[in-house]
Amino acid sequence: ADWFAGDPKVLAATYSKFVASSGVDRSSVNLVTEIDQKLPLESYTDPTSDPMLLAVQLLRLMRQESVGSDAMAYQMKPDVLEAHRGHFVGQEALFDYLSALRTFLVDKDADTVLRLVSDAAPTGPMDYLTFSRQMLRAAALDAKGDGAARALYLSLLPHAESVYQRGTVEMALAKYEVQHKNVSFLFEDGSPIQNPDIRIRLLDDVAGPIILKMQATSQTVPQAERDAALYRLLMRDLTQGRFKGFLSDVKLLPPTPDQTDDSENDRDFSIFRWEGDKESGYDCPGIVEIAKTLAANAKDVKGRLCLGDFYRLHYIDPGEFTPPEESFGGRGTLFAGAALLREDFYKDIMKDPKAGRNDRAYALYRAVHCYQGTNNCGGDSDKSVRKAWYNELKARYGDTVWAKNLRYYW
Repeated sequence: ADWFAGDPKVLAATYSKFVASSGVDRSSVNLVTEIDQKLPLESYTDPTSDPMLLAVQLLRLMRQESVGSDAMAYQMKPDVLEAHRGHFVGQEALFDYLSALRTFLVDKDADTVLRLVSDAAPTGPMDYLTFSRQMLRAAALDAKGDGAARALYLSLLPHAESVYQRGTVEMALAKYEVQHKNVSFLFEDGSPIQNPDIRIRLLDDVAGPIILKMQATSQTVPQAERDAALYRLLMRDLTQGRFKGFLSDVKLLPPTPDQTDDSENDRDFSIFRWEGDKESGYDCPGIVEIAKTLAANAKDVKGRLCLGDFYRLHYIDPGEFTPPEESFGGRGTLFAGAALLREDFYKDIMKDPKAGRNDRAYALYRAVHCYQGTNNCGGDSDKSVRKAWYNELKARYGDTVWAKNLRYYW
């Protein structure tokens, strides 16, 4: 009703009462979402508003990814924050946390943060301010390369009881272990990483063949984790040139495709039973036969063209398997070898004097088509290069079905 009335001060006061009186559970998370959607921005900085609302806005302004009017806010100077100190009377600990956080995010001064934030270990459940302070201390230790960060993360886990606390600690600990090349620890029996989403993300972005196969065949982890491990294992086998591994690992698929279509996590195991394609005019065998060919000779022309068709028909872009730098896998996967990209296949084959005439024509045709709509071939060739491919296909291979069918270049 307050929202419909259009009075932001009344609305802010109402929300502040709800925040102060609500317990920390799933419903309070919903309340935070509603506040974020409904409360006008000016209400956060109104001098009469709850200090917690101002704290939220100050946190926003510290984000380096801020855009628009806040584009330079991550350069917040100490005096900008200090100007708001009087608004935090009675909540000085909250202001002190904001000051320490600004020092860490903006000044990159981990030493000062460690002096500002107590190292008192928690002995019971933590409120969110205590939790945030300890997570900040751990981040500062990590920034200094101090192994005490790991010990602090582990000490927080038994006391991380409120909504999202444990997941936040697990995420930080997982990133720490990935950075320190200790991924196997995360999948040992009794691993502190229990959140299924984090475990699956680690499998998708970081894990190598040994860990993936171990989890895919384990009888002590949930089916969803086994499926995630097997799918990523088979996919990386094919997209990173581990063809002998694929021929062994594909035997882990169940005899009947009971895993064929998992719409919840978009893992379609039936693609690893692909029986080939002839509709394009280029006759390709099934994926197992393709893998056998490439296991014997990774440069086989038909094998690479058909692997490219496997990618194309199943919307696979190996380049998308490289996660952003700030994520788990931003420092690289434990899977050896670079991703095999379709456009690289085509470029190599169109220049290969030993490739058959039809092979070179098909490579040109597919290379041009990479740029029709969204490019999932992994390349970034200039338009003049694509025009040259098109002209070569028309001039040298004009009698082929692909030259006749290709009317444009993109």
